[in-house]
Amino acid sequence: MSNSLLSKDNLSEVYKRELKEIRNIVGNSLEQRMYTIVAEVKYINEGRFGTNFVTVFDENGTEIQMKVVEHLSRGLEREKTYIFTGHFEVGYSAEFGALQFKPRQIESFGSSFRTMQQQAVSKELIESQYLNKYKNDFSSFLGKQACHVALVTSGQSKAIHDVEEVFKRRPGIVKSIHRVRLNDSKSIAFGIFEASESTADVIMVVRGGGKDTDFLVFDSVEVIQEIYNTSIPVITGLGHTSNLTLADQAADRCETTPTKAAQFLVDRLGDTVFVIQEKKANYKTYDINTALPVVSTTKKKRKVIIIWSVVIFLSIVALILALLTSSLGR
Repeated sequence: MSNSLLSKDNLSEVYKRELKEIRNIVGNSLEQRMYTIVAEVKYINEGRFGTNFVTVFDENGTEIQMKVVEHLSRGLEREKTYIFTGHFEVGYSAEFGALQFKPRQIESFGSSFRTMQQQAVSKELIESQYLNKYKNDFSSFLGKQACHVALVTSGQSKAIHDVEEVFKRRPGIVKSIHRVRLNDSKSIAFGIFEASESTADVIMVVRGGGKDTDFLVFDSVEVIQEIYNTSIPVITGLGHTSNLTLADQAADRCETTPTKAAQFLVDRLGDTVFVIQEKKANYKTYDINTALPVVSTTKKKRKVIIIWSVVIFLSIVALILALLTSSLGR
């Protein structure tokens, strides 16, 4: 590469220099524009010179860094929402973005966005009795020769591969994929409806891990309604252990991951009827000491009876012969 193509300026230094220039031009103007923002605290990083850097996000998941003076940040807690009143200012490095928010006043608003949404939706669901659906115990699945699983997930979801790997352990499972947008509650609800109208035996709603806000769609009324209205059982495997949603509570069975959801179904299906019959036909019990087949108690009794019957019969014959011999001798 020729020297003429090499940058003579350090990118980080250039970025900082340009931010400083922008700050000089628009800084005073930005300070005059006051905003009130409701946001949830994600991280609190202690800074220097009496200033802390707080990462927050709004209900749409948009993140921004705030520059909060120490006395205002003392009462802040992660996974709590606050009302921040202040102004934007141009940042000092590329690490934190071009704009930062500098609050002048902070008021407590409530718990996390997800918790508040769940509380609001839960109230509506409880009043509508959507969480009172009969839970299928999956006992009718035991020994099924074939099982059609309708997967409701994104077409690019890695969860599909995880589920397929588990299904390989049990012959007879076939799947169909009902592709949805995992950030759209209406799309997910329609996917569940579509799966319910298909020839599937069971619906499995799955997705991999993500941010807490990624799972808010599974707390929506639309999704819960469709799970409640399905005529076939629903299994959920959403995210990881901490991602419990209202959809999980409405489903017939919830597991913490897509892999565990698939394994639950495989376990409930068990062996096919033909495999069970074949195992019974070939079943033998062996003595652990001799490694020889163990004869059942009933068979043992029958064998003893036969032996004694033969002994008694031979004794009677011998007695008759002895009497005959004695008579002839006289």
